[in-house]
Amino acid sequence: METHFIQLNQKEEIKASEFEILTATAFELFNKNKVEVGVVEVGMGGKLDATNILNNQVISVISMIAREHQDFLGNTLEEIAHHKAGILRPNTPYIINPMNERNVHDVIDRYAEEIGAGPRIFPDTAALRRDLFSSKDWQKFAAPLQPFQRDNAVLAYLAFLRVLEEGSESTRNSTSLLPHMQHKQIAGRLQSLQVPLVFGRHGTRHILVDGAHNENAAEALKTYVYHNLQVQSARGHKPPPGPRPVTWVLAMSDGKDARKFLSRLLRPGDSVVTTTFGPVDGMPWVKPMDPRELLQIAMEAHKNITGLHIPTPGTFRALCAAKYLASTDPIVLTGSLYLVGDFMRERRASADDDTFDTKTIDWEERNRVNTLLSWKFEEQDRSVESGLPNLETATSVGTESTADVVKIRPRVASEDDTEDPFQDRKLHDGKKDRPS
Repeated sequence: METHFIQLNQKEEIKASEFEILTATAFELFNKNKVEVGVVEVGMGGKLDATNILNNQVISVISMIAREHQDFLGNTLEEIAHHKAGILRPNTPYIINPMNERNVHDVIDRYAEEIGAGPRIFPDTAALRRDLFSSKDWQKFAAPLQPFQRDNAVLAYLAFLRVLEEGSESTRNSTSLLPHMQHKQIAGRLQSLQVPLVFGRHGTRHILVDGAHNENAAEALKTYVYHNLQVQSARGHKPPPGPRPVTWVLAMSDGKDARKFLSRLLRPGDSVVTTTFGPVDGMPWVKPMDPRELLQIAMEAHKNITGLHIPTPGTFRALCAAKYLASTDPIVLTGSLYLVGDFMRERRASADDDTFDTKTIDWEERNRVNTLLSWKFEEQDRSVESGLPNLETATSVGTESTADVVKIRPRVASEDDTEDPFQDRKLHDGKKDRPS
């Protein structure tokens, strides 16, 4: 199917971008498979996005708007909101996340009035309080969710109601679907996953995977990690006296405001392993930030941060390094949906290929971390003996290897650094065997 559009693009000299070709392919597949209702997420912005060619919307949903893609969408929330409002259509209902700033609402409402879009559906009405928020189904469903997840769930529920109404279906028992959604996991969003090839095939250790890549998402992720991972004890260990440090595996798109993102995300005492991601299919303009640069920004964001950069692509390699830095502390992979995508593909490939092996990279990362740790400790000892300032306050350490470590805690990595920080939080079902 995609080949057809590529050939058509060349024959007719349309000069469509790779993303436009992918979008055309997706919509053609929708038609061929007779999809009754499609949930289409905008690629970037809205007004000028390839997906905005659609003209048969049932409802338009605008979630939380953040400062991102400023090179394309503008530097202010008002400018970005104007792009987002471009998905609205005449005589088509729309919803806005109520947590957006007032000026964002004003921009979207003005545009809606100009083109005759609407009516606007509000997510906090007397009818909703009576029919949804007071129901046992909602209260049970919403109880474990983060605030931003509840906000998004309300928008999705209202969109679902609109679809039912458009199809002349009854909405009478619509809340009954909520219990069935309670344990549904959205890939790459606060997702707890095992990685047997990194942590042992018989182990139960999980990592947290989340595609957060802007300030708002960083704050939400930080809050979730604090309450669910940092103040909980690892298996076989006493509860920590304070929040446990987190080891973050990070990559970000070039052009993102990494400084603001990391200032929100990190806490003193955390560790970071910065890496990169591969080419993004259909979007050749998307490039990863240099891992060394990202590490330096992380170091400047907070004092007392342990840092390691790995310029070689490969999420499993980065996780191997993280494993030996983290010991029993939580590991979180985040910073980019493209990084998450690479991880998912690598994880899927490892499950489908019996010959997939990480022994070599695990050995390389363990030895590299230990070599750098040893070098760091030796330098620290020499500084103490000579009366120089303690190197623990240094901001960076350079080496000729493919990784740099800065501000390392006095600990040596070992193969036993595979305890599961999720074990006591019932976030998964699994045998309680130690990794082999």
